[in-house]
Amino acid sequence: MESIRILLVEDDAMKAKLITRVLTRAATAVNRSVSITHLTNLYEASCAIDDVRRRVAAPLDLVVSDWCFPLHAGDFATKGAGAHVMERASEIPARLIVVSGDARPERFQGVWAQTDQCVLLLNQIITEIAAAG
Repeated sequence: MESIRILLVEDDAMKAKLITRVLTRAATAVNRSVSITHLTNLYEASCAIDDVRRRVAAPLDLVVSDWCFPLHAGDFATKGAGAHVMERASEIPARLIVVSGDARPERFQGVWAQTDQCVLLLNQIITEIAAAG
């Protein structure tokens, strides 16, 4: 049984721990394990995604990225760091999820969900990945 391969791009250690726990529990519920690569900055994430694109790294099943990285400026500040990761990851066959600690739903134009809804969504995605693989 192959592990579900996940790239987690999150600079907040507490959020990363929570997301990792949710993903691990979801995989355990469908009798799968997870292999989570946790990166804390956009440069590393871009390089990891490029490695998958060039096939020098194992393919990914899921990319989970924070939306905002406050230490980054320029293009990332205006577009959102999550948008940058999504652009890069859209070139590989993986599901993409962007998360944020921002509690203002108007910023996310109809795609905002409460924490319990996010947990359900992550569970559903892990179930779909397990069923497909």
